[in-house]
Amino acid sequence: DETHDEVFEAINKFGATAALLVPTQLNYLVKNPQKYHKNYFRTLQDVLTTAAPLSRSTYETIRERFRFRNFRNCYGMSESGCALAVHLGDTNLLINCETVGKVSPGMQVMVIDNNGNQLGANQLGEICMNGDQVTPGYMNNSAENDKLFTRNSFIRSGDIGYYDDNHFFYIIGRSKEVMKVD
Repeated sequence: DETHDEVFEAINKFGATAALLVPTQLNYLVKNPQKYHKNYFRTLQDVLTTAAPLSRSTYETIRERFRFRNFRNCYGMSESGCALAVHLGDTNLLINCETVGKVSPGMQVMVIDNNGNQLGANQLGEICMNGDQVTPGYMNNSAENDKLFTRNSFIRSGDIGYYDDNHFFYIIGRSKEVMKVD
């Protein structure tokens, strides 16, 4: 709790206009409306959240209470460099809350099944990506690289998800956390 308070105080102290906040921090804002009221953030306009799913109720409360100019959800991993499927500010509440967005410029993202076959829209599988900012692999560790990359050089995220008919991506969990049923 103290760490969250320090982050929010620093945002105001230094006049930050943009911040990357994780769902744990946003949930803390929601649970403390007396302290973090609608006028608390004087300069903050753009908020990007990542690292875990954000509940619809938290999303709606944050949007209503603070009215940030942009409140976006994104997806990425350390090995990919930057966000892979950033949602670039569509004002549609339902889309903003549930999706991690569309593929970022310069990236290729696909969903594969357990055999490495590419899946189509609305089919659940592992999210894989490629692009100039994706790591070329782990130095001097071919065994790990063989696990990390698909046969066509896409990096395996370990995340399970899908994309819809409008090419918005959705993440439902980690491959180790999802029960496979045949």
